[in-house]
Amino acid sequence: VIGVDEDMEFLLVEVPEGIRTGYLNLEVWEDESGKCRFKAKGDLIFSKPEVIKTIRTPAPISVVLDRSGDFGYIIQDNLASEVEIENPSSGMLLPMEIEDKLSGNMQILQENSKLLGIGPKRGVLIKKDSGYLMVITNSGDNSLSLFNLDATGKIISRDWLFSSKEEDDFNLKGPIGIAKDSKGYIYVTNSDSNSVSIIDSKTKEIKANIPVGVYPYDIVVE
Repeated sequence: VIGVDEDMEFLLVEVPEGIRTGYLNLEVWEDESGKCRFKAKGDLIFSKPEVIKTIRTPAPISVVLDRSGDFGYIIQDNLASEVEIENPSSGMLLPMEIEDKLSGNMQILQENSKLLGIGPKRGVLIKKDSGYLMVITNSGDNSLSLFNLDATGKIISRDWLFSSKEEDDFNLKGPIGIAKDSKGYIYVTNSDSNSVSIIDSKTKEIKANIPVGVYPYDIVVE
């Protein structure tokens, strides 16, 4: 599963055999207990994606885009040689300038790249009154990279959320997947502790850890 659109109308999936991408139309409802349920309507519909443009960069892991697609960031797992000496396992955040996504007119702004934690994986954008908060999981050092962006997507400041040194229930342990809800809460999968952390995006505090199945990887929140 790659993801669900924000309106919960379809589910995007990837099929390993033959590297194909398709989608399922969804039927969504709320059951008697108030839980959100959904099921597929019809068969899996395959689509052949049209490649408009390919941007090449070493070890890209994932991409963070705003909803309108006006700006984005590439999460990269390795660094330029001068930084590799300092921290060989850290990742980089590469901003993308997108002038016209339909014509493929976009480029990487290498000079504005930012250092990430060790083993970066996924990212999410949260809309604020005056801009955005971008949160990226770093599975190698059990941390989150926090970036405050202005309304145009330019990075204003950076912060970190690390696990405490004590072994407690609210630690991040191998964070990978990340999602947000409409109330400003962030959900992070902890692959090393088989749990999901719930984080308040305003206070930057971990509010709870929920036990789940073995090695949770990605997460989708309605």
